[in-house]
Amino acid sequence: MSESDQKQETQSYNSSSKRAQTHQGLWRFVAPKRLTPYEFMALFIELFGFIIFLYSLKLLTDQTTAMTQQTQVMAEQTQLLLKQNQEMSTQTIEQSKALESSAYQGIIDNQLELNKIFLDNPELRPFFFDNQEISPTNPNYRKALAAADYQLDFFDLLMSQSKLLTLLKPGSTAWAAWQAYMRDTFEHSPIVCKQLTQTQRWYASDLLKFARANGCSSISVPNGQAAKPPN
Repeated sequence: MSESDQKQETQSYNSSSKRAQTHQGLWRFVAPKRLTPYEFMALFIELFGFIIFLYSLKLLTDQTTAMTQQTQVMAEQTQLLLKQNQEMSTQTIEQSKALESSAYQGIIDNQLELNKIFLDNPELRPFFFDNQEISPTNPNYRKALAAADYQLDFFDLLMSQSKLLTLLKPGSTAWAAWQAYMRDTFEHSPIVCKQLTQTQRWYASDLLKFARANGCSSISVPNGQAAKPPN
């Protein structure tokens, strides 16, 4: 072997030896290190904690989704309840109007019946509209008393309904007209005032006060109260 070849072989050996040493050093650097029991336990706790965190996050997400769905359902139910309440309120208003209309129609019907009495018995009209007295000996006396009772009962009904019906509230055109009708009756019908005086225990104080303030001076006001016509 020539000197040149020996030299090349020596250099090749040295190069291989250096590479082997380098690889051995790198392997020592990256080779897995055996964990101590403490390090293994710490790693296990960290891993377990991470798993718990992921599970809690999923659970929280599920709960949030469920709460969102429940909130949506509750919102829909609230809207439904509001709609039902609105419908019930509308129905109540309509029923109230219908009941009031029916009650007022009852007043009109009573008025028509009273008019029918005078249409069927025109001889009674002077004793109710023309200030004429009627004697107990008059053949129509009992008939006039019956008509007076009917009229007073109607006025008592009218007074009581005026506290309930908005159509008859104080200051309304309808109530002003009914008051004028009652006032004219008490001022121009001696038989009505006489019958009310004799049977005043049958009627409410509002009617008695109104009658006394509008021509029936013989009426005694209950409890010593001053006679004042209602509004």
